[in-house]
Amino acid sequence: MNNILKKTLSVLLCSALIGSIITTAPFIDNYSCITANAEELYESFEYTLSDDLITITRYTGNDENVTIPALINGNTVTAVGDFAFEQCTELTSINIPDSITSIGVSAFRQCDNLVSVIIPDSVVIIGDHAFGYTITENSEEQKLSDFTIYGTAGSAAEEYADREEFRFVETVVLIKSIPKTCTTDGKQEYYHNSFNNKDYEDSSCNIEI
Repeated sequence: MNNILKKTLSVLLCSALIGSIITTAPFIDNYSCITANAEELYESFEYTLSDDLITITRYTGNDENVTIPALINGNTVTAVGDFAFEQCTELTSINIPDSITSIGVSAFRQCDNLVSVIIPDSVVIIGDHAFGYTITENSEEQKLSDFTIYGTAGSAAEEYADREEFRFVETVVLIKSIPKTCTTDGKQEYYHNSFNNKDYEDSSCNIEI
């Protein structure tokens, strides 16, 4: 009788132990995933840090004009993640720094007041429907009419515009269409590109002071 009782208790203990392992294992795995993918916050930008490189995962603000930071706490911002700016309906302009190399799928979807974007040459990967798309009341994806991509010829910006059939404007042409201004020393002339806020020098300015 004692042997039967011992065997029964052994079976019950083993069953309880196995049940405990099965129950707790998923919790441990999920906890590990949450720890590995923990997001941090800088101003209105949620981001992840991996190998000293930052990916913007979500913009939580409601500003009309937004500049993506090139650096956060000394780490380079290199990517805008999938859906990072989705449904930022008040956004009218976005400044993408030269540090960005990748823009994720539908990163700016449903930014219905964003009608154009300048994409720097540093960007080499642009996900599907990253710019110029919205969602209709019928939950269907739809292009924004007259959306314009600005960039340089042969860049990922032009490739994206061709792929998604958006209007593409080469920024070199844009720069040359802006009046030239001479510096006070009379020796340099520059084009100022108001879209990326950069000056492009030209040594042909010769003004006597």
